[in-house]
Amino acid sequence: MSDSFIEKAKVNWKFVADVFVLNKSAIYPEHTPIQEFDLHHGKNILEYGSGVGSDAWEYARRNNYVTCCDIVAENLAKAKENLSSFGFDATYVLLNESFPLPFDDGVFDLVNSHGVIHHIPQGSEVVKEFHRVLKSGGLCYIMLYTEVLGLYFASQIKPLMEQYPQIGSQEEAFCWLVDGFGTTYARPYNEEEGRKLLTDAGFEVTKTSVYNNDFFRTYRSVKG
Repeated sequence: MSDSFIEKAKVNWKFVADVFVLNKSAIYPEHTPIQEFDLHHGKNILEYGSGVGSDAWEYARRNNYVTCCDIVAENLAKAKENLSSFGFDATYVLLNESFPLPFDDGVFDLVNSHGVIHHIPQGSEVVKEFHRVLKSGGLCYIMLYTEVLGLYFASQIKPLMEQYPQIGSQEEAFCWLVDGFGTTYARPYNEEEGRKLLTDAGFEVTKTSVYNNDFFRTYRSVKG
């Protein structure tokens, strides 16, 4: 990715620390069973794109050790504040780029990335990194925006781009519509596209679940 894209993303995603809640399941009740938080205890977990630490908090309070990584320093600071307030220790890693990841091969039991990969143009490269840093048999959970969400906003993309000439692509316009004006990039994935993203990286997809009016799809996959 270009330096300008990364720098713009770092600026545009600072708002996460101010508006995202810690208890995500209070907004999306399906989130906890779909993420299968209760199945994981005593594991070494990578939370990619941790934001304010919502999922990291769920893992930490189930006696897992979490490494939070994000490209936004403010979000990591908020995640540390949130987890520390509950007495949870974690590792916090500020990324300069979305990939490669600054971790050795095969060090994590589980990688989680909720609502992040669809914001990265080279998302497939990030997922390959997830595969690399996982142990054999390790699990990967990713949530991607769905084709239903894409269709919901499809008719608004062209008018928005006509109104705001500074929008450089349909993906940027879609991100404005879903995540707020000024945000950088997002694209929806249908189930086949999401599966291919994971299988091309070497994962076996074992389960998919849609929720939030079918706008979100979570993939559970395993490294063989």
